[in-house]
Amino acid sequence: MKEEIKEFYSKVAEGEFEGFTEIDVNESPEAENASKHLISLGCDYPLQDIEVEGNEKVLELGSGGGINCFITSQLVPNGEVVGLDFSGEMAVKAQKDINDLKIENIHFVVGDAENIPFQKNTFDIIFTNCVLNLIKKEKAIKSIKKILKPTGHAYFSEIIVNKDIPGKLRKDISMVVTCLAGANTQKELQEKLNQNGLEIKETQNKERILSMEPEGLEFHKVRITAKHIN
Repeated sequence: MKEEIKEFYSKVAEGEFEGFTEIDVNESPEAENASKHLISLGCDYPLQDIEVEGNEKVLELGSGGGINCFITSQLVPNGEVVGLDFSGEMAVKAQKDINDLKIENIHFVVGDAENIPFQKNTFDIIFTNCVLNLIKKEKAIKSIKKILKPTGHAYFSEIIVNKDIPGKLRKDISMVVTCLAGANTQKELQEKLNQNGLEIKETQNKERILSMEPEGLEFHKVRITAKHIN
């Protein structure tokens, strides 16, 4: 299934699925301009309301077309923003587009979020925007814990579901690439975080995005802030 997901997002990078999803961005002229150049993928930008010093080193997992990294670069003008994506085509396009915008504190790398290619205690902030449901969460969370500084925080904007999803739907590729098939209940997601070394500091439940009948499934957005378990 991972190869099918990679193929899909490579096609997004090549322009075959324009306007596939939307992301909430701030209303600054800079963000509006960037949104015209960068592919927008995801469900909700998780760093919108956080407080930063401006010099943090930040990693986005599943950086896609780069819009989240662009917005984040405005939060940390004296810091560094790294975008990691498993689609080489997507990472190359994002880097080209960012270079065209003349942004100097962002760069993109190709890598697997289940085995993040950085040293221990590298980042102050790590975040995802609708990515965990595409990958093996336990592996990704362990990898996040490893490279997150002891004083750092991880921010997740993800999709959760009210009950278990039937196996047939979990294998439906259209459900997979839209981050629905991999959804867990909020309790299950919190348990996965705790079991793999991160404790939840704050949870913000967001709006419902989809109801499916007759299965009785309801999908919601959620923002979670987590840190190392003390």
